[in-house]
Parts: sequence; C-alpha cells; structure tokens
Amino acid sequence: MIVLDTNVLVYFLFKGYESKSSDEVLAKTQFWCAPSLVYHEFESVVVRHFRHKLISRADAFEMHADFSLLVENRIIDPAPESVLRTAFASNLSAYDAQFVALATEIEGRLITNDKKIVAAFPEVALIPADYLASGIS
Repeated sequence: MIVLDTNVLVYFLFKGYESKSSDEVLAKTQFWCAPSLVYHEFESVVVRHFRHKLISRADAFEMHADFSLLVENRIIDPAPESVLRTAFASNLSAYDAQFVALATEIEGRLITNDKKIVAAFPEVALIPADYLASGIS
C-alpha cells in the first residue's frame, strides 16, 4: 500500500500542472491511503482557488464532493507519537510528518510532489515520476 500526499490528490482533481502524473499514479494502484489531514489541506486549496476567482462556489462544492468520494474508506491516521518522532527527526512540519509517519507505519511508500519531504526521507518518499518508473504498486 502507498500513501498519497494531498498535492497528488489536488493535481488529480485540479487538471493542469502535474495532473497527468497524478492520473497515472492513481491508475497504477488501487491500494492507497492518506491521513485525515488531507480533508483540511484540500479545503484550503479549494478556498484559495475560490478567493482568487479561479473556481466558482458551485465548482468548489462539486470538487469537495468529488474529493470526499475519492478518499472515502482510504483514511488512516498515524499514531501521534509517530508523527512527533518524524517531525523531531527532520525539519518537516507536523503536517508533512503525518504523511511520512503513516507510510512508515504501514511499511509503504509516500508519493508526493514535495521535494523537501523526498530529500528528508528518501527511503520513504518518492516523487510521482519515480514511483511510476518503479516496480512498486
């Protein structure tokens, strides 16, 4: 099983930059999860796009509904102690540490577009292109 960072899911729903690789990541595996934090991060992206007049209010609610369906039954939260240990062992925020901690707990890999996370935890985190080129599913 893999863990998907919010940015991979955002690019899947907001077509454009990096959406092709996000589409391919989601097509490659059916076994993925994410921490519940993804809801809050996704909502922040939707609100930011709405405030910058990039999407309408109706689009925002539709995207949120699509997102909820996408992550339904895929939410797993890491142990708080694991999140703290991960954050303390790096310069990552507690938010980013949730994704790494979850991947570590499930003995999986984290797929993210965040190069800071990949640099801090190269044994756990992969950018989508490297995941797609790998034999990991």
